[in-house]
Amino acid sequence: ITVLPVVNDTNEVIGIITHKDIFKALIQLTGYQEKGARVVVETKEDRIGVIAEISNALAQNEINLSHIFVNRPDDVIEITLQTSGKEPKAVKELIERLGYQVIEVIL
Repeated sequence: ITVLPVVNDTNEVIGIITHKDIFKALIQLTGYQEKGARVVVETKEDRIGVIAEISNALAQNEINLSHIFVNRPDDVIEITLQTSGKEPKAVKELIERLGYQVIEVIL
């Protein structure tokens, strides 16, 4: 599907959304065009508080978290963290101290 119609309350077509619009929105939501570091964390734990634990640890270490994106491929959970600074090594070490596996670091 490359185009989806946009309709109003009376089901009249008032526009379209293209696959490019959706891709652009996804890039904006994940922060991929912004400067900073991205760290991808993998966990098999699907429990309340995982994101809170990670974000609190970052905040306590004065690391600004600008975006969080959660993906669930197969039987794991991938949490992509976008920070506004360029400290991927510090973020990686901090998250690993919490007991989580860092599978990718991108600057």
